[in-house]
Amino acid sequence: MRSKNLKLAILLVLGVAGLSLAFLTIRTPSASPLPPEPSGHYAGVWKNPGGGGLLSLNFSPYYRPGSDPEAGSPLDRETICAALDAVAPFTDTIRTFGVSGELNRLYEIAKNEYRLRVIAGCWIGAGTGEEKAREELEILADLGNRGLADILVVGSEGLFRGDYGGEDLIRWLNDLRGMLTRDVPVGTSDTAGELLRHPGVVQAADVALFTYYPWFAGVPIEDAASDFLKTYRALRDAAGQTKLICSETGWKFEGNAVGAARPGPGNAARYFGEIVELSRRENLEICYFEAVEEGWKMKYGDAGWGLLDETLTPRPSVSESLLRLGLP
Repeated sequence: MRSKNLKLAILLVLGVAGLSLAFLTIRTPSASPLPPEPSGHYAGVWKNPGGGGLLSLNFSPYYRPGSDPEAGSPLDRETICAALDAVAPFTDTIRTFGVSGELNRLYEIAKNEYRLRVIAGCWIGAGTGEEKAREELEILADLGNRGLADILVVGSEGLFRGDYGGEDLIRWLNDLRGMLTRDVPVGTSDTAGELLRHPGVVQAADVALFTYYPWFAGVPIEDAASDFLKTYRALRDAAGQTKLICSETGWKFEGNAVGAARPGPGNAARYFGEIVELSRRENLEICYFEAVEEGWKMKYGDAGWGLLDETLTPRPSVSESLLRLGLP
């Protein structure tokens, strides 16, 4: 989640940008062949953005003023449904960052009432002991076994933060598989750089979800989509048969600049539109960060990402982008 160790994130992603340059020297996105249909095991689970369709979004219902997941703020049905109503016209998939506590209320509503495809992630962070990690895995497995999640994700950027090691993560992936009574794909989410540095983790996963933000690498908006594409292709070449999904990317509508990366409605809308087009061209599922603005992240200086503001209204530049993309 973007509120964790922001300064460290900027430094590491700068390293990822350099690492991706070592793999490829392409400066601009080039046209790809017609994207293939999904095939192989779990073919029915994977999304095919090459055919167009609705968006995949990182989703959190903590958008109300004063609401804060780190403080255990309660979530009621009205709050959850209002946010899902707001994104439902242009979204068919949500990706989440937690499965326990108040967030557990989300899943039955999202799957059974809104018929959304759900990429469910359990949070394992710094100081999470084995007992607590086991509890998180059991909750995640329960969602899969009950048909309330389509893809199960262990952790989010935990390798990047140093919360756990690759061997721990591989063990948890295998433990999770042992808890399942249904055949549900299992994977993890981490920075592109960490996945490149941990090929064993990628090979142990049914799906590797990578995060990459040209924003944190200080890339100017004119080069941002090309920079993202280079990093994706480097990871794709290294991933072998493991399915790849981009679990996070985005651009800030407001806040301070990072190097040559400048915030603002125009730049953020441009990146959003170009990334959706890249997703369709490369047939790569991209979960855009994020659906709704979360004001609680201001305490980390890391708000300003939401496509919708805290009143659940699409930002004007986003509405224009949705129209250009042919989305309701």
